[in-house]
Amino acid sequence: RCELTNDNLKVVGRNEEHQKLLDFYEDKNTRMATVVGPSGLGKSVVAQQLLEAIVKKGGIVCSGKFDVQNRADPYQAFVEAIGSFVSQVLSNKERCGELGALLNQTIGQEIDILQELVPSIAVLLKQESRSSTAKGDNENDTTQSENHAASARSTKKEKATDRSITERAARIQNVLVELVKLASTEEYPLTMLLDDIQWAGSASLGLIEALLEDDQLEHFFLLATCRDAYLTTEGKTATAATSSTSPTEKYPFSDPLAGASLSIEKPYPELIELLNRYSQQSAKLVLQPLSLDSVQQLIN
Repeated sequence: RCELTNDNLKVVGRNEEHQKLLDFYEDKNTRMATVVGPSGLGKSVVAQQLLEAIVKKGGIVCSGKFDVQNRADPYQAFVEAIGSFVSQVLSNKERCGELGALLNQTIGQEIDILQELVPSIAVLLKQESRSSTAKGDNENDTTQSENHAASARSTKKEKATDRSITERAARIQNVLVELVKLASTEEYPLTMLLDDIQWAGSASLGLIEALLEDDQLEHFFLLATCRDAYLTTEGKTATAATSSTSPTEKYPFSDPLAGASLSIEKPYPELIELLNRYSQQSAKLVLQPLSLDSVQQLIN
C-alpha cells in the first residue's frame, strides 16, 4: 500500500483541507494528524493527496489499513505499512545496507521478533550481510539469513511461554519503535498513513502512544483517517490513564506472536482518550461535505 504517488489523482473542492494538512505536517510541534469524517466522504483521498505532496518534497511515505474483520490481528496496519516501507528500501542498495546494519547493531537479539512481524525484514538483513562480505560468500550469507528466519519461527512458541504476556508485549512495542526511529531520519523523513484507525486494536493504540511519547522521533509524522461516528462516547466519559502508566499497561493485549486473539470489545473510548491526551501533539481535520459547485465540477 505504499505506491501512493498517483499523478492522475483528482481531488476537487479540498484545497483548503489539503493546505491545513500540509500546515500540520510542517509544524514541528505536531506529531500526528487525523482526518475525520463520515464513511465515503473522501478521507483517504485527502490523506493520499498529502502523501503525494510529501513525496514531491523528498519525503518517504508508507501506509497500512485497519480492518474490522482483522481487529484481533495486532499491529495489522503497522505491519502492512512497515512491509511497504521495506519494499521501497530494497530498491535503494546503499540505504538498504545502512539500515540493515543499523537494525543489527541497535535491535540485536530482538531482531527475531521483528522478522516474525515483518518477514520481508529478513531480505533487508540479507542485503546488508551481502554488502559487508566478499562476493564469494554470497551463498553462505543467504543460507545464514534463511537459517536465522527459521530459528525465529521455531522459537516463537518457546519465547511466548518464557516471559509474561505483558513483558513480551513491551518488547515487541520497543522493537517497533526502534525500527521507526531508524527508518525516519533528517535525510529520509518518514510519514506513515494508518487508514480507518477506528478499527485499531489495543496493541496498535499502545504503539501509537509510544510513538507520540518518544521525543527522539523528530522526523516521523503519523497520519490517520477515522470515521467521526466512532469518536463519540455516547454519553460516557473515557477515563484517562495516569501518566505513569506504560502504553502496554493502558492497552493490554495478548501475545501476537503466540497466535493468541485479542478481545474484540469496542475500543472507541480508548481511541478518544488517546487523541484527547495528546491533543497538543496531534491535530484533527474534520471533513465537511463538498459544496454543490464542487460536486458539479466533479461530475463534469
